[in-house]
Amino acid sequence: MEVHHHSKHPKKWKEYVIEFLMLFLAVSMGFVAENIREKHIENERAEELIHAFVLDVKQNQKQLDSIILKNQYISNYFDSLSMNHATINTTISLPDLANTLEFWMYRFINRKTIFEQMKSSGALRYIQNKEVLNAILQYEDNANLAEFRSVETETQYYFDHFRPGLQKLLPPSFLY
Repeated sequence: MEVHHHSKHPKKWKEYVIEFLMLFLAVSMGFVAENIREKHIENERAEELIHAFVLDVKQNQKQLDSIILKNQYISNYFDSLSMNHATINTTISLPDLANTLEFWMYRFINRKTIFEQMKSSGALRYIQNKEVLNAILQYEDNANLAEFRSVETETQYYFDHFRPGLQKLLPPSFLY
């Protein structure tokens, strides 16, 4: 800070105008600089969140690929079992069949922590490209639908139809 020495003669009105303009410009430039800094931070944060979101999508993709492979294995098993039973006139040993059946359920659980964080913090507004934003929202809707189908619908079918059908065929000791 500068030390002001009061002079004996009064200030002219031009000096007051110049001081006002200097203060006004200093405060205005401070606001401009702060807005530029905030915009830069928002862009960096949006980029970080999108990269984290992409990692969540890749994890979901790995999980779905694993579930698809497991379902294909189970489907192929039942296809070959049906073909063998249809072409070979032998009876199927239920205990042998029960020992080879897999009773696990493989469910898709949507990993959406970053999307929820972006939604709750308002960070979705940082994404300027509307096509990217719409693609993210559409992906999240589809992933939620896949999770619902996997958890609710397939679980209900498993317990309402598949397990009761097995209970009719197999001894209880093989089911649990």
